[in-house]
Amino acid sequence: MERLVRIVVRFRGGVFSFDSREGREAEDLQRYLAMFPGKEVERIEEQVYDPSHPRRFRYLVREDLMGVIHGAGKD
Repeated sequence: MERLVRIVVRFRGGVFSFDSREGREAEDLQRYLAMFPGKEVERIEEQVYDPSHPRRFRYLVREDLMGVIHGAGKD
């Protein structure tokens, strides 16, 4: 069974999140970012459930996905 991953995209002035299947995050990210032309991405994070955290979730920066958007169009 594939694991679902919650990806959080933090833009300057806004936030968007989506669920993706593990291993498809980069492909889904590119598809969703096409809905926000001209928006500057500040950070991409993965939301992780953590029952010990006061708000129950931690946010891990996904440098690999930042590389996908910075590498887009460089071919």
